[in-house]
Amino acid sequence: MTMNIRKALITSAGLGTRMRPVTSKVPKAMLPIFDKGDGKIRVIPVVDKIMDNLRETGVRKFCFVVDSKKKLLREYLLESGKDAVFVYQRKAKGFGDAVMRGASFVGNEPFFLCTDDNLMTGGYREGARAFRKLKMDCLLFLKKTDSPERYGIASGKETLAFEGHMLMKITDVEEKPLSPKSDLAIIGVYIFSPKIFAELRKIGDEMKDGKEKQLTPGIQNLVKGNNVYGMILEEEEWLDVGNPENYFQSLNYSYNSI
Repeated sequence: MTMNIRKALITSAGLGTRMRPVTSKVPKAMLPIFDKGDGKIRVIPVVDKIMDNLRETGVRKFCFVVDSKKKLLREYLLESGKDAVFVYQRKAKGFGDAVMRGASFVGNEPFFLCTDDNLMTGGYREGARAFRKLKMDCLLFLKKTDSPERYGIASGKETLAFEGHMLMKITDVEEKPLSPKSDLAIIGVYIFSPKIFAELRKIGDEMKDGKEKQLTPGIQNLVKGNNVYGMILEEEEWLDVGNPENYFQSLNYSYNSI
């Protein structure tokens, strides 16, 4: 298995309920954000910024997990000449199920996994280099939060500094806990080895119990192998367009940082 990260899987099949009514027609990946190009302020879809950040790390192949009923994102990417392929999550069965849709695309290579509503202002390249150097099974990007009960949370111990960031060996992950063990939120940007697919398959189809298949239990299974790390972001910002409050803050930051 090559450790160069050439592929990225971007999930964009969610219902976007927290951003309705706009996301009834417009996927979160198409929400506008400010950027600077050719010396001018411009407005671009969030997906453009996500793809630009990933290209800077060496990613060249993109796969989007989409809802077959929503065509706007597919049409935009194809009409703008962006090199991407699409797989479909026809029913909302959870984040873990969406990730499984990309298994054939990923093959036996490491890959970035990104949600369509999260991006970072830095850390991608450092994370990719750390992943390769330590031959990780998974790298999580982490940011301290005042509301840990709203996010996936990671716990562990700080082990080493890497290119201006602290890497933490992960010992536990939990999804939106009532009593969080830490204040380190898991950002919707990850780097995985293909081992994650085997761990997600072990979980099985939880829809039988009315539950969705989530990614966090698959990560927790990887943690048992003692090769999952978290990179704590301090200088970089975490931009989240998944709910109105965070989207407003992200718009302000993207404009003021130009």
